[in-house]
Amino acid sequence: MSEGRLIFGVLPIMYQYASIVDDRVTLRDIAVIDGGFLTKRGATDAIIDCGSDKLQIGEAASDDLYMTEVNYGLYAANDVVVPENCIRKVLALAKHHQTLEKVIITGAKDFEWDKELKVPASIATIQSGKVDIWIANSSCRPQIIPAGICIARMTEIEEGLISSLNKNTDKVEVKHQAHLGQTEEDLEALLDPELDDLQRKELLSLLVEFTDVFDLENKPVKVSSKVKHRINTADSQPVKQKPYRVSFEERRVIQEEVNKMLKLDIIEHSKSPWSSPVILVKKKNGTWRFCVDYRRLNKITKKDVYPLPQIDDALDSLSGASLFSTMDLKSGYWQIEVDERDREKTAFITPDGLCQFKVMPFGLCNAPATFERMMDSLLKGMKWKHCLCYLDDVIVYAATFEEHLRRLRMVLQCIRSAG
Repeated sequence: MSEGRLIFGVLPIMYQYASIVDDRVTLRDIAVIDGGFLTKRGATDAIIDCGSDKLQIGEAASDDLYMTEVNYGLYAANDVVVPENCIRKVLALAKHHQTLEKVIITGAKDFEWDKELKVPASIATIQSGKVDIWIANSSCRPQIIPAGICIARMTEIEEGLISSLNKNTDKVEVKHQAHLGQTEEDLEALLDPELDDLQRKELLSLLVEFTDVFDLENKPVKVSSKVKHRINTADSQPVKQKPYRVSFEERRVIQEEVNKMLKLDIIEHSKSPWSSPVILVKKKNGTWRFCVDYRRLNKITKKDVYPLPQIDDALDSLSGASLFSTMDLKSGYWQIEVDERDREKTAFITPDGLCQFKVMPFGLCNAPATFERMMDSLLKGMKWKHCLCYLDDVIVYAATFEEHLRRLRMVLQCIRSAG
């Protein structure tokens, strides 16, 4: 199999996602084929003949597309929330078949009309009565898909009647399989060794489904659009401080950290009238922690008294649970933007210049309240019932393994929707 990017036009919005299509492309309901899909196959042009259901890329052409007349329903396996203007992979159950090598999947009309959702046409394989389906929500509000609802129809393709568009895909296949294998190894390392084989398999399958949520390749931190941090200093005059004196070695470390944050787009050069000094704190392992002394800024900042969870309340919520999963959000504060109007107040001064933060830095007095408010909004309806969060730490708990998987899926979906 190889990976091609198919772009589907759904109502007024264009959705793009990676789809494994086994080098075959269905012509039904396809709007646009990405240029990368063509160039990988050494082709510069494509001819789509919708009348005869044929696609020609370069000199290779697909055979006629034949399907049996009988089609069957595919049903949502779990409760799923599809955020607004988003496309989401949903696990579906085939009640009448356990294994089918090639089926064409299209949206169930009643489902698409009622829910303002769209199921892009695709070719898939039914394995153990299960298949992943992509669902797009083009509306301006989240859509809930209840478990058990018919979301799509599948039509079996007669064996041998779809040809490959390009036979030279061995290298692409090996590369994709190697990447997927490494991803599974990284995720498997997160599992509790005391789980039995079946539990490990089911949990790993869930984590692989949400691979994009985990930082397995040291990717740049994503910024959430849910909230922006404000720094309310009322009519106070800008706080202006000189840089602290540092040794030559410390100056080198500070500049390295500044360059690193500039490269990550965490900070930007500044012309702010505000300035707070940088201070380095030595860690136990001998390395340095880069900090900004915002104490004077915090003194004139109007305080946000949004509550943080109490330990006693958290312990009471965990009563009766026997299974737990913990997650730590990578560079949690850096996933929240500082409002453009307040960025100049985060400016910090070093012996070599002045910079300001584009994302929420550590050390601001209201940063914990902003982060906890964002997490509470993100996990609304689940906190205290299915999970707990304290700043960037999230714990999912349940009494049974099946219930734990269901709750973990819901939490991962919420984190994915926040970006």
